[in-house]
Amino acid sequence: MTDVEVIKNNIREVCKLHTNAKSVLKKANGKLTYLEIAALTKTPTTQCSTVLNKASSLNLVDKIKAGLFKRKKILTGALIDSALKNSGSQTTIKEHHIKVRKTKKVINTTAIKKQILEYLVNHLKVIQHPFADKKDKLSQEKIIKAYEKLIQVLEKDLGVVQIDGLSLRFFNAFSDFLSCSVLNKAELIAAFSSLIKTFEPYIKKMAAIKNNDNKFATAQFDLEAIRNAISFAADIKKRDSDYWKDKEIHEACIRYVYPFRHIEAHEARDYTVFEIHKIIYYMFASIIYININ
Repeated sequence: MTDVEVIKNNIREVCKLHTNAKSVLKKANGKLTYLEIAALTKTPTTQCSTVLNKASSLNLVDKIKAGLFKRKKILTGALIDSALKNSGSQTTIKEHHIKVRKTKKVINTTAIKKQILEYLVNHLKVIQHPFADKKDKLSQEKIIKAYEKLIQVLEKDLGVVQIDGLSLRFFNAFSDFLSCSVLNKAELIAAFSSLIKTFEPYIKKMAAIKNNDNKFATAQFDLEAIRNAISFAADIKKRDSDYWKDKEIHEACIRYVYPFRHIEAHEARDYTVFEIHKIIYYMFASIIYININ
């Protein structure tokens, strides 16, 4: 196999990752970051990053100063087009579907992951302290980092029965919650209850991964579990809002969600739509902080 044929094979390998991979490669001109390339090619940022990192590992592009990506000189637009000519389905991303056992509903996890990222980027660039007039601004890079960690933790197999089904429960609950109409209160509350119940096992799984000790995955959920997932100096059981006003914003977010982590649908029947969405907002804010600290 000639050098050019090797390069063409590598191009095809990269282009299997996303339908826009060809455009991503062509935009890697040494003047753009992956975020800028993602925006120009209308590619989800995580997929754009994956494409460029794969291309870098296959020696098709270089990551130069300030996070800019530049194609190798040999990687011309004509060569990319030639490599993909008649390749057909080679450039079509494979969507991942999972069948939910109880309902036999099939969920498209590829689409749900994209929705999760969009939710985080669209709603959590600025996080309001839940008990005080303070705000925390997060860069898109931090949010993407938190998202990537979320997926990694959800899908990591620890060999612990109670925890390893978490990814399926999380994706299914998020999909149901996102698709609920605010006019269907009963359906919204049921979806909310399912989603908020993934909060505690997520923290326990993170604690197990961070400490390389599966005992945290099945242990009681208490302050020790939280502190093994993230730095946490406050007393989680303190109920007085005034106590939390001067606490770190990540501590306040976790405390805000903490009382709702086991809520059943019938217990939430009197919650307003605003309250439901606020709790889920702080659940994801907590997850972001847990993932970037």
